[in-house]
Amino acid sequence: MCSRSLVLTFSSLALITICQATSPVVTTAEAQARPVNRIRFFEMDTNNDGQITRQEWNGSARSFEVHDWNGDGRLSGEEVRAGARRNV
Repeated sequence: MCSRSLVLTFSSLALITICQATSPVVTTAEAQARPVNRIRFFEMDTNNDGQITRQEWNGSARSFEVHDWNGDGRLSGEEVRAGARRNV
């Protein structure tokens, strides 16, 4: 009986340790620094308006044109939504 209790105790401790090791610890400051709705290319959005202009774009002009699906000179809406695909 005693050995069974020890096995269960150590199994529980091992499981808790594994869960803690695989769960990232995020501080409040880190959580607040993250954008709530992260957009594609968010690091280029220097004025944090949710849009990327050609002036903010770090790539080539051709690359910007490829991502500017509607040709309005800025990346916004679906163009910057994570996981979005261009409708062809």
